[in-house]
Amino acid sequence: MSAGASSTLPVIGIVGGIGPESTIDYYRALLAGYARRVPDGSAPTMTIQSIDLQRGLTFLDAGDLEGLTTYLVDAVTALARAGAGFALLSANSPHVVFDELARRVSIPLLSIVEATCAAVRAAGRRRLALLGTRFTMEGSFYPEVFGRAGLELAVPEPDERQWLHEKYLGELVPGNFLPETRAGVLELIDRLNNWAAGAVILDTPQTRTYFVDRLGLRPEKAHVAYVGAETALFYPRPRPEQTDGSVRVLFYGTFIPLQGIDIIIKAAAEVQREMPTVRFQLVGSGQTSSENRALAGQFQARNITFGPAHVPYEQLPELIAGADIGLGIFADRPKTARVIPNKLYQCAAMGIPVITADTPAVRAGFGAGELALVPSGDHHALAAAVLALASDPQRRRQIGAAGLRAVHSRYSPRAVATQVLEACQSII
Repeated sequence: MSAGASSTLPVIGIVGGIGPESTIDYYRALLAGYARRVPDGSAPTMTIQSIDLQRGLTFLDAGDLEGLTTYLVDAVTALARAGAGFALLSANSPHVVFDELARRVSIPLLSIVEATCAAVRAAGRRRLALLGTRFTMEGSFYPEVFGRAGLELAVPEPDERQWLHEKYLGELVPGNFLPETRAGVLELIDRLNNWAAGAVILDTPQTRTYFVDRLGLRPEKAHVAYVGAETALFYPRPRPEQTDGSVRVLFYGTFIPLQGIDIIIKAAAEVQREMPTVRFQLVGSGQTSSENRALAGQFQARNITFGPAHVPYEQLPELIAGADIGLGIFADRPKTARVIPNKLYQCAAMGIPVITADTPAVRAGFGAGELALVPSGDHHALAAAVLALASDPQRRRQIGAAGLRAVHSRYSPRAVATQVLEACQSII
């Protein structure tokens, strides 16, 4: 398309205000999409007819589809008079009258529903979840279009639909999407994902229980396959020699509350007073990076080194090989009790003794002596465990050897593949 091509294109008409935030999103998306296709600095001509959202909702609440249609006909007619060559509705709910509206206006209408259906088919999807206002989730306009294309749709349960409808109108429309609402919507999506899947593979029995009890996953769909370690990459290697007699303690991972890095820092400060030759290295970055560094300064934990912020996956074994003790996760949080992080398997696969929180998931996955366990959220216990292992090289070797045997017997790629295969066979 040549420069200045926007002057030859039809004017885009947008029925906006339903709601204001989505109107802005469509406007920006249209400009961005045009710029990707025509990178000459030009822009398409658009006209927006902003209508009263509350009046439209009143028609919908009353089931007055004729009133809504007439109201939208007036809006599209105004766009046509302003020179629009075609129009679109900047919301899903008004599509409940799309077919009748299209018959009664003089310019073509673009359907969000038809466009979405086409995009879904192009992406090769078959089962989808539908979220939106109650009018969208309970209307027939999405199921009719998607059904003709052989696509399945799932919507939330009635009480969930009402909750989402209220949040949509009370928060999304005014542009005030609260964090707790976001978390609730993500949980709702998780439940709908469970419907779409033929089988769901989860990392521990405790995570499986959570998905069944909290997210409504049918038990027959829920399977467990432990994460394990790539033993061709993570295997025992010679340790770099330390000439200063120090004991090296390693944590690596994303800096998020789940990890309990604050617990590690407080423990390190205690260890520093008892055994200054123990050195902690905290590798990674994330949302708690700044506060973790500030906490280390507050506790004057000079035995902590932060960084690097990122280590390429294939270089992790070299990082781990330099450690005498590996650290897992320590926060006293519900999720901590359900998961076994990658680093436990990886360090164990390299014969490095690991200290981590004593949780149901860890106890289900590892036996006595395969890891060193401390209570969640207890920095005093962590400090004591680090001091005990730092003072006892033989005990470090024993735990490292036991962890290594555990990975090779239960968490090798072959063992994990067998668990995944069993899950796949359940839907064949």
